[in-house]
Amino acid sequence: MKTNSIYNQNYTHFAVNKTTGKIVNGWDYSDIDSWELQQFKRDYFIVDLIDYELDPKCYKIVTAKSLQRQGIDPTSGDNWANQ
Repeated sequence: MKTNSIYNQNYTHFAVNKTTGKIVNGWDYSDIDSWELQQFKRDYFIVDLIDYELDPKCYKIVTAKSLQRQGIDPTSGDNWANQ
């Protein structure tokens, strides 16, 4: 298993490409209430994707727990688009 150097053990949310299923970004929002993240999704997630010149419509934002339920290991570099 490759370990991704940009993976942060504290990431709570990830941007996943809808077509490839690969992770493109992660965030540690453990100190932010989930209702706030939902209400201000653009501020917390979408703006970053736009800054990286990624089309937000092509990505879904998921929690670390959601990834694990889908069998995707965020610590594996194989699951990241930039590996």
